[in-house]
Amino acid sequence: MISAYCLVDFFNIEVLPKSRMPNTSDIRNGLDGIVSATMQALDSLGKPVQELTLRLYGGWHGDFGGTEIQLMDMTMKVIREYPRHIGTRLRVQIADSPFLDPSVQFLHTVRSVPLKVPRAFFTMPSQCANRHHCAMEELVKWWEGKCPDENCTVKLMELGTMVRQKMVDTHITADAVALAAEGSCDILLIASDDDDMVPALLGASGRVTTYHLARKSRRHEYYTNLLQQKNIITHHW
Repeated sequence: MISAYCLVDFFNIEVLPKSRMPNTSDIRNGLDGIVSATMQALDSLGKPVQELTLRLYGGWHGDFGGTEIQLMDMTMKVIREYPRHIGTRLRVQIADSPFLDPSVQFLHTVRSVPLKVPRAFFTMPSQCANRHHCAMEELVKWWEGKCPDENCTVKLMELGTMVRQKMVDTHITADAVALAAEGSCDILLIASDDDDMVPALLGASGRVTTYHLARKSRRHEYYTNLLQQKNIITHHW
């Protein structure tokens, strides 16, 4: 029996709306798209896959009622109602435990962290209609982490918090390597638009047939060529 696992970076594969809270229909449509893309990639092998397992990764647990935690309840509802057979036996799982040890749960993968911004470089846009009174200088100061008023001691981190997912990339990577090392599947797919998945793909390759599923092609050419050299197939949809 030929089996396949697809590890889905669920919040980073651009199948859910960004401008509003997704609903169960959005989640169902997103899951349909992932399943369809996975089956297309598998069909290209010309080998019938009898069993496909989708593991959905994300910030499923936290200490407060953030969007991702609400999404878990809706996603679980969709999974319970999802078809178990699509010509191929299908299993869909919430990945909140390591593949090798389901008894361990990652219960704090959504966290509230202080506001902060990455280093950036700014230039005045040529089409700016308010060049002499533009607030960009104030933006730059806030971006540096402090109030633009020299007499004010308020820091950006004191203004509020933001929600961050933690351990998702490393969880996918650990599971990918474990699946390949244990020989738990014949084909491994990773669905993500994040270049952070390149090490996971490389870690699994050579032991199982490895695919990368992506919505967008935005990887640096160096990594595109590297994956090709390692016979890792990228499928866009």
